[in-house]
Amino acid sequence: SVLADKPIQVQQHGARLVQALLNLKAATVIVDSFLAMSAVHLQQLACHAIGSHVLEAFFSCPNVQDKRKRKLIRLFQGQFSRLACDKFGSHVVDACWENSSMEFKPSIADELLSQEAELRASCFGRHVFVNCSIDDFKHKRPEWEAKQKANQKRRSQLSTILPDLPPAKRKKSSKERSKSAVKDGAGLNPFMAVLGFSGDAAAEDDTAATCDVKTLSESASIDDSLKTIQAAISRTKRKHKS
Repeated sequence: SVLADKPIQVQQHGARLVQALLNLKAATVIVDSFLAMSAVHLQQLACHAIGSHVLEAFFSCPNVQDKRKRKLIRLFQGQFSRLACDKFGSHVVDACWENSSMEFKPSIADELLSQEAELRASCFGRHVFVNCSIDDFKHKRPEWEAKQKANQKRRSQLSTILPDLPPAKRKKSSKERSKSAVKDGAGLNPFMAVLGFSGDAAAEDDTAATCDVKTLSESASIDDSLKTIQAAISRTKRKHKS
């Protein structure tokens, strides 16, 4: 269709918002939106300077189930060689590779190997060629498979260990930071800070106008986060009118 062929427009603040929402415990709506994209639009996003970061965030996000990541990887099949030769797309190929199981890696390697000359002629393609050990795949298949299985096992072990690490010690809780950020209208709501907006120059405390993505991720749902953002916008408008 004409709409499907229309190039997508990627905005920096919108990309930041999507990456922040991916860190929510209930990011189903965002994940489903990725999986509903056409192969053409996904390729455009992967080769975009900003969009590629969004896709990398999707693959690195612990809130996105592995089976959903694998589903997105399937949508890139047939495009890996082309993406590997792109400055930004090559990073997305690396992310796909890191999140692929042995169910997918041989088919990805086969696709890259089929365009060996093209990849070797590109500085970005050569990087992907080395990262995926395509030479070993071509000449030493058993050793390649053993190495990939060992890497997969190691990542699986790390994923079971890292969630048990104690959280970093903080001076204030997220609720305390949120309250200090909006108290008496001073500063900017932390949810807005996540979107890249800065606080009022006259704010009493610079820390009240900043927030990391974790603050947003602690929200119960996407709806709650959007309501909080909308409320912050309304308060900011009222403040400027008064």
